[in-house]
Amino acid sequence: MNNLNKIEKCLIGSYSCPDIGAIYDYTSYYLKLVPDIDKIELSESMIFGLGCGLSFNFEQTNESTFRISTVNNIFFKDLLAHLNIKAWYKTEPDPELFLQYIGDLLLKSQPIVTFNLKAFDSYYEHLPILLYSCNNEKNSFNAYDYYSNKHVSIGAKELIKACDFSKTNASLSNFWFDIALPEKIFPLEKCIKWAIVKNVQSMLYTPGNTRGLAGLKAFISFLKNINKYPTEEFQSFIVHIKSVIKRNDNSSVANRGLFIDFLIQSKEILKTNEINSVIEDFNKSQLEWESLYNSILDIEKNYTQDISKKLEKACKHCEAIIEIEEKALNILGGIMLS
Repeated sequence: MNNLNKIEKCLIGSYSCPDIGAIYDYTSYYLKLVPDIDKIELSESMIFGLGCGLSFNFEQTNESTFRISTVNNIFFKDLLAHLNIKAWYKTEPDPELFLQYIGDLLLKSQPIVTFNLKAFDSYYEHLPILLYSCNNEKNSFNAYDYYSNKHVSIGAKELIKACDFSKTNASLSNFWFDIALPEKIFPLEKCIKWAIVKNVQSMLYTPGNTRGLAGLKAFISFLKNINKYPTEEFQSFIVHIKSVIKRNDNSSVANRGLFIDFLIQSKEILKTNEINSVIEDFNKSQLEWESLYNSILDIEKNYTQDISKKLEKACKHCEAIIEIEEKALNILGGIMLS
């Protein structure tokens, strides 16, 4: 089967997962090429576990400025490498050279994922799109518009117009991945084990790190003293903290729910019951995250009454999360590496 046939095969029935992050949406395309993949449900949680991963990031730039976020642990090309699919990150500031280069690759039936295309209506401004062939004159490209779920044809001039080649946004424009599909693609089990280990390594405590449990420990130190800030600033902090813990689609609670489902599905694929205790621990941790969220709500409702006690209660939930997840992650890492 040549590259073009493989790409056409993997385009069929790909799973849409828009809330996770546009760059990882194409994970499901390549998973479609894995042997016996039809036996596995490419659920949102599976795409999350393989394409994004569990994390928590706390950064404090100065005494009163901080940011909490969730960050991706897994890089697209590394994920593909564990399926024996090679990907190279490329960028070309000259639009004509950009067209020439991708045209040459596509004539060899080598697919490309490119970004920042604005020719198609999309939930994301920087839409990733799969270019999988072109005509011999390179005047148009056959592509797959992920969000409309349609095969489309885009002209060379349209492609240039769709990509942002401005110098002011050079870091975000006209970049793509070259994808080389091998004759043999590795089984998904190897990829799953690798993705789980990456999650474990990112989350476990590392001094000086802002991610994972280290970030959560730094957050506790900040939370203990949050009441010293002016009322308006304090209230702004609380709104941000609430959103990251539970309110937004990429929150700690939402991510842990997906990660638990990913572990449950991985347990079946890897045929191991050793993960059961880890799943139980993450369910306990999820309850602590819910309790932490409720504590933050309590602080927001009446931030003048017993504020020190309320903050102490919230910090204790954070400490419980760290204890539970540290134990679970160490066990999980040991299982995957054994």
